[in-house]
Amino acid sequence: MMTFKDIRQKGFGKRISLRAAIVQTIDSFEIFPEEVLFLQTGTINKKILREDLIANRSIPPFDRSTKDGFSVSSDDCIGASKEKPVVLKVIDEIKIGNISKRELDLGTCIQIPTGGVIPSNCDSILMIENTSWISDEEIEVYKETRIGENISRKGTDINKGDLIFQKGRKLSALDRGHLLAAGIKNVKISRTPSVAIIASGDELVSPWNTINPGEIPEVNTINLFDLCLTEGWKPKIIGIIPDQKDRLQQTISEAISHHDIVLVSGGTSVGKKDYIPIIFDELGDVIWHGVAIRPGGPTSSAKIRNKLVFGLPGFPTSTFISYSFIIKPIINTLMGLNPLYNNITLRAKIIGDYNSPLGRRDFLRVKLQRNESGEMEAQPITVGGSGLLRNVVRANGIVQISETVELIKAGEYVDVTLIENKPIYNKQH
Repeated sequence: MMTFKDIRQKGFGKRISLRAAIVQTIDSFEIFPEEVLFLQTGTINKKILREDLIANRSIPPFDRSTKDGFSVSSDDCIGASKEKPVVLKVIDEIKIGNISKRELDLGTCIQIPTGGVIPSNCDSILMIENTSWISDEEIEVYKETRIGENISRKGTDINKGDLIFQKGRKLSALDRGHLLAAGIKNVKISRTPSVAIIASGDELVSPWNTINPGEIPEVNTINLFDLCLTEGWKPKIIGIIPDQKDRLQQTISEAISHHDIVLVSGGTSVGKKDYIPIIFDELGDVIWHGVAIRPGGPTSSAKIRNKLVFGLPGFPTSTFISYSFIIKPIINTLMGLNPLYNNITLRAKIIGDYNSPLGRRDFLRVKLQRNESGEMEAQPITVGGSGLLRNVVRANGIVQISETVELIKAGEYVDVTLIENKPIYNKQH
């Protein structure tokens, strides 16, 4: 933890590395609490699982037919064709949800619907399309069957005792039905954190208002709200607070009292009215202030009354990068998320040379697209700086450039982290 008279005096002479920032913050907190969710009462979409889940029953719970047709013995259908049909006697009809008590004898069959329970000593299902009725009790068979044809065996989908999901999984919209089918009625999950979002700045006004000269529409809180919502958290926008230390400190303190996590956008650097680092230091313990990344360097992290608090830069692109590559992985890790569920990356060939500053991890926004050969290409988006939101809006991927790399040459292959819900286009000519 940092302790000194005015934390801003520390400046950014020696910024912490991205990895160290994440590790130090995670090490400063216990894993978030868990709770039991009853599957009958609520969705599990985007919840993080805190236990291994074992199937309590098999699905399907019996051998069942995958087609409408007839339960047969494959031996009775040997040699069947259009030219030389085989005649079978129909001795029963299975209704869906019922079980036939009849057993097949030589030259007999039982009519069965899709999903019907397979009767005893039947080894295959003859599709109805390969038959025709020649009387009320007999059919002609025009095709041979193989043992097991059109039969879904008990436990084909889920076997009782199988490991369904592992601890640390981020559950999806389809998982609840799968678990209920397996006889699982409640699960242990991480409690969904509440996130307070605050903006700091005298120049900021609501985007719904008329913008006067010298004013800036404040959108970071809206972007952060939607990003948190995408993760399944419970965000709340507190509002825009002027650059007044007492008001900011009171607002942050109240937010900490009522929320699990607090995000403050703006006021995090070393300027005269950048009060956030000072407030964090006075209210609790600053874990770090200043990260060796571009954009997003003025990000800070603190532990206040055992709550997780972050200061983010005021520029929209910087805020997005800090959130995506610092805040989100920290919170997800503290919620118990398996690292396998982190961001998706693709390999792509970079278009044009790109220079990067040594000593800082550079987050290059790119337009990922397929060329005429189907190969992935990454076109850097370098218009303007971190104050321009369109840098992220136009991008569908991010390339992380190591602190030790000064130049990426055209044609080199890079790892591209996909920006969620952004499409990959074919290159236009």
